[in-house]
Amino acid sequence: MNLLQNETFGEIRVVRLENGRPVEIVIHRDLALNYGDIVLAKITVYHPVLHGYFAMTDRGDIFIPTTESFTEGQTVKVQIIKERRTDKVATAHLQIDENLCFRATGENIDSTEMDDLIATAMDATVPFGDGGILHIEKTKVCWTIDVDTGTSRSPIAVVNELAVVEIAHQIRLKNMGGCILIDFAGSKRGKNRLRIKQLLSENLMSDTLTTVHGWTKIGLFEIERGRGRADLWTTCYPENPVVVYYRIRRALVQERSGHPVITAAPEVCRLLNEAAVRAKIVPSFDTPISFFTVRGE
Repeated sequence: MNLLQNETFGEIRVVRLENGRPVEIVIHRDLALNYGDIVLAKITVYHPVLHGYFAMTDRGDIFIPTTESFTEGQTVKVQIIKERRTDKVATAHLQIDENLCFRATGENIDSTEMDDLIATAMDATVPFGDGGILHIEKTKVCWTIDVDTGTSRSPIAVVNELAVVEIAHQIRLKNMGGCILIDFAGSKRGKNRLRIKQLLSENLMSDTLTTVHGWTKIGLFEIERGRGRADLWTTCYPENPVVVYYRIRRALVQERSGHPVITAAPEVCRLLNEAAVRAKIVPSFDTPISFFTVRGE
C-alpha cells in the first residue's frame, strides 16, 4: 500500500494506491468542513422532526442530531461525521473521536500528477476486461451502474464476473454512498445471479461501509454504502466556488509574473479576497463559476 499526496495553500489531496492503482482519494481543505474535523458551532434553531439542531461554524452550516438541550446562540464543540452534500449540510456529533482526525503522511507529488489521477478517477465511463464498459451515474436518489458488454466477445457470464471486480473498485474510488443499483448484462434472465452476489460480497468484504443486499424484483442488484466523506464527484464538483478557489491557488504557483491578474466569478473572488491573495482580482459576472483566468500583468 502506498500514499501519494499534494499540498497547496491549505488543500491536501491524498491518493491511496494498491498494486500501483488508485483505490481511494481523500481531499482535506481548510475552507471546508471535512470528515473528522473538530470545530466550534453556534446553535441557531432546533428541528423537532429531525430531532437535532442546526448550527453555524466559520466554514458553513451544520446539523447536530442529539437529544441534549441547547439554547439559541450557545457554542458547542463538535466533530464532523458526514461531509456536506449537494443538497444537505454537514452533520456533526457531540462526541469527539481523535481517531477520525485527518492525518497525511504520503509521498509528495506535484499538482499536475495529482490532477491527472483525480481526473481519471472521476470518469463516468469506465472500460474493463476485454471490451466491457461501465456507465456510472449519480442521481438525488441513488447511484446507478450499467454493465455494457461493449466490444467484448466473452460470454455474458464472464463479462459480468469481470465487471464485479471493477465495480467494487469504482465504489471505493469514487466513494459512492447511499443506495447503489447495478444493471448487469443479461441479468433480467436471472442466470448466474447467485455467482454475481457471491463475487460482489467477496470483492467488497474489506469495505466496512458496504452492505450487499441482493437482487430486486426487476432484476437490478442493490448495494447500500454508508456516508462519511463526500463522494469524489461532490468533492471535486467544478461549479463549487471552493473547488475553483484551490484550482486558482495551484495555478498561481505556475504563474511566473510578479503581478498576477485573476479573473473569476464573484463567489470565487470573495474567497480570494478573504484569503488576502497577492494578486489583482477581477470579478467576472454572468459566467460559470468554473471559469477563471490567471495571467501576468
